[in-house]
Amino acid sequence: MNTASTRTCAALVDLRDLPLPERRPALLKAFETLPPGGQLEVQDDQAPLDYQMDLQAQWPGLVVWEPLQVDAQSWRVRMARREPGRSCCGCCGG
Repeated sequence: MNTASTRTCAALVDLRDLPLPERRPALLKAFETLPPGGQLEVQDDQAPLDYQMDLQAQWPGLVVWEPLQVDAQSWRVRMARREPGRSCCGCCGG
């Protein structure tokens, strides 16, 4: 199956203009509203790997995290919400 043809367009969540204390809640809310199989792109001016850990802790086995751009000035990642029962290997129960 060609997965590129089955992907939907990802909404962009730009965290750069938000004050630092508002970024994590905005990202968590954006992911929470994603339907199973939905995806979004997140842009920030720093590499917030703790956001990834927060998402995976809150939604174990349901978060797909694909870095698209990581450099000193900008960071961008594509996130997707797996459908329940579909995990990468099955070992985590997701």
